[in-house]
Amino acid sequence: MLINLINNIAFLIALVAAGQIVLRQFHNKSLNRQVLLGLLFGGVTLLGMLNPVTFVPGLIFDGRSIVLSVAGVVGGTITAAIAAIMAAIYRYQLGGIGAPVGILVVVVSSLLGVLARQWWSQRQAPPSTLHFLALGMVVQVSQLAAFTQIPDQAGYAFIEKAWWILLLLYPPATMLLCLIFRDQEQQLEDQQAFQAAQEAAMRERSMLRILIDTLPDLIWLKDAKGIYLVCNHRFEQFFGASEQKIVGKTDYDFVDKALADSFRANDSAAMAKNSPSVNEEEIIFLFDGHRELLQTIKIPMRDENGQLIGILGIGNDITQRNKAERALENSEKQLRFVLEGAELGFWDWDIAAGTVYRNERWATMLGY
Repeated sequence: MLINLINNIAFLIALVAAGQIVLRQFHNKSLNRQVLLGLLFGGVTLLGMLNPVTFVPGLIFDGRSIVLSVAGVVGGTITAAIAAIMAAIYRYQLGGIGAPVGILVVVVSSLLGVLARQWWSQRQAPPSTLHFLALGMVVQVSQLAAFTQIPDQAGYAFIEKAWWILLLLYPPATMLLCLIFRDQEQQLEDQQAFQAAQEAAMRERSMLRILIDTLPDLIWLKDAKGIYLVCNHRFEQFFGASEQKIVGKTDYDFVDKALADSFRANDSAAMAKNSPSVNEEEIIFLFDGHRELLQTIKIPMRDENGQLIGILGIGNDITQRNKAERALENSEKQLRFVLEGAELGFWDWDIAAGTVYRNERWATMLGY
């Protein structure tokens, strides 16, 4: 009897190991997982019935009630049905006075496992250790009740000898198996959620990278010491180097000391006042030597704890705008010069602003 019980324990250990492999390999393939788990649980049930404890000819005792109830909890209806069919067919072939009750135990154990799974799935909180223990107890009480139906009261002798095993050892074994499989499922779900979060973060970073590389502005990030942490493709053109060669270095590695000092001074000013700083900086792009006048916005960056991370810089080319402003200013000066030379009086009334501009000739003409 002891050797047979040890064999059944070994089968349960093998069930756990093989079941975890199936869960890992087919976690995202529901039907395949359920079918393979059904064959696995059914196979372990058959192994248990091949190594039973025999009380009288035709009346055997094994761990099928544990395996089949756990099959319903772990795999659901399909898994439990496959395992139950395999167990019922084999128990029928074994025959004996206990065959009908043995088949009944197979059906009831599987059904209780499935019903427990469905009930727990409708609850907001996951099943606890006590829930699994209670399931094991209900299954074994049902099995004891079934053994009372064996002809010639042969089941009562079995109950008298084995009740303590069924009620003291089998429920904890059921609970332990359920906990092992539940923890494995939870680990797989956590890993899947973590992987999905990583993939989402990678997609977001990729989209953000595409965005900043597509922008016409220069974008860069330095730490508080002025060391570059990241930059976009437009900024690479400024230094005439790839981002990999820029990151980890400072302005002094690429431009002359005077220009680097001015960059550093603007960075320090933004960090000192803890607010964005706007500057105009004329730079030479090292990759082809052309000049641009940039309007740079330097923004202190802080983490969630308020600690300074560094300076985010955004440089916008205002060369053409500056030229246009200067051209407009020159045009206005020339117009005024012509008007003054022609001794014409003129005025400009800005209705929206409520202001009037006039020249001296106009005042003279009005007698003021």
